[in-house]
Amino acid sequence: MEKMKRAGVFQMFFGAESGSEKILKLIKKDISTEDIIEGARAVAEKGIRPNLSFMSGFPGETLTDFENTIDIILKLWKVHPLVTVNGIFPFNAYPGTDLYQKALELGLRSPVLLEDWGEWSFQYKPDNPWLDSVMKKWMEIAFYMVRFKYYIARYEDRHKGRAIATLLKVLTWPLSFSAKVRLKHRWFSLAWEWKAFAFLARKTFGYL
Repeated sequence: MEKMKRAGVFQMFFGAESGSEKILKLIKKDISTEDIIEGARAVAEKGIRPNLSFMSGFPGETLTDFENTIDIILKLWKVHPLVTVNGIFPFNAYPGTDLYQKALELGLRSPVLLEDWGEWSFQYKPDNPWLDSVMKKWMEIAFYMVRFKYYIARYEDRHKGRAIATLLKVLTWPLSFSAKVRLKHRWFSLAWEWKAFAFLARKTFGYL
């Protein structure tokens, strides 16, 4: 890690995927939640930003499993100021994987025509058929909140030490507070501020 820091590495990306031990075993990740936390800590303490990504909505994932993912993200944010999570992305099934076959069994409709396969792409919207309305809502709003925190971290990196970075932090404090409280207490209803954020982000950048 020290050699990487001296070489100019300032950021490392990790696919943590889930805060549920059950889901980590299901997807054959071969890591534990403790590995995720300690790995992020080790990188951050050397002055390199660990950027972790998670997924949700796996076949067989329960609301409790998803809550475990929320819990580990809240823990990671407390580990070190450099620790960043870039999203809780909805699970997407891809042919050739065990989970793709499981997804078909649970109602996923795969493309038939070559043209349809051309449209088979990564989706941000949690709309897989095995997800109930509560899970979909939680996944959608949690994604917006975590994504927001990621954008703030990126902006701070880009403008480190400049007044504009401090100003942005002050201006976005209400959203940061909202994310912290909503995730901690699982308040995902009437999340108008987060739908507004998602709308503005898509209008500004073309994606979220």
